[in-house]
Amino acid sequence: MTYIISDPIEQLLITNYKKVKKTLGHIPSHREMRDKSVSEFSTNKYAKVFGSWPYFLREVMDVSDRQRNNDNIKVSRMKMSEKRQRVPSI
Repeated sequence: MTYIISDPIEQLLITNYKKVKKTLGHIPSHREMRDKSVSEFSTNKYAKVFGSWPYFLREVMDVSDRQRNNDNIKVSRMKMSEKRQRVPSI
């Protein structure tokens, strides 16, 4: 999915997000984006421009990122359930 950018502020935020994502090697969390040493802009700025941090992520994230993120969540749940020895609810 390609996000069409019409606003220079949106462009700055998207560029910052991509830089942070590349530096960290993963989709940055809300907490990571609030860290001034990691990101130029906090999630509050993203929320003001895009409606919310999660909404921004849905708008700019491509399908492979979403799938990888979902897969990581499922693996984490499976590992947790193995420790508890019960079937996870997904």
